Order: sequence, then C-alpha cells, then structure tokens
Amino acid sequence: MKIYIVLDGIDECDSQERRKIASAFSTLVTGVNDRGIIRVLFISQDEPDLKGLLRTATSIKISKTDNEEDIKCYVGHWSSKISIKFGLTQDEKEAMVKIVCLGADGEESIKY
Repeated sequence: MKIYIVLDGIDECDSQERRKIASAFSTLVTGVNDRGIIRVLFISQDEPDLKGLLRTATSIKISKTDNEEDIKCYVGHWSSKISIKFGLTQDEKEAMVKIVCLGADGEESIKY
C-alpha cells in the first residue's frame, strides 16, 4: 500500500508554521521503514525559506506558461456552458475568460 498526501498552499502560512509543517511531514516520511510508501507533494509559490526546509526533496518549477493553454481551454469550455445557461453575450463570455485567465497566476485578484 502507498499513501499519497498533497498539501497545497503552504506558502499561505507564516514561516514558523511552514517550518512546523515541513518538519512534521519530513519526520513522518523518514520514520517509515518501507522507503517510498508515503509520498508528500507540496504545492506552493516559490518561497526562499521553503527551499531550505525542503532541500532534500525533489523540486519541480511550473511557470505560468506551462499551464496557460490548459487553463484557457478549461475556462473556454466552462464559459460556453455558463453563457448558454445565463444568456450571456459573446463580449460578456470573452470578458469572463479574460478575467479568469488573468487571475490564474496566483499573484493577486483582478480589479474590474
């Protein structure tokens, strides 16, 4: 049996809490006799202290361009369904797609 744990948004915690979380999961993973039975995936913005806390972990950097087309396709699909349901115009549908895609970078909310 394998156990997979996904932690998203650890960057939303303050650095002291991040340290506690990383330490707890590090202890959990290294404390298991059967190496690889527990896998932990941290999903986070790039924070300097996290690099140090998770220095022995494999790191994969995903940039905005890596998933930009996937987000656009997904939003386009659902905006069509929403447009039909609520009778939106083409301009309203395009504005919805633009707002969602611009806000998908995780930086800050779009003001309109």
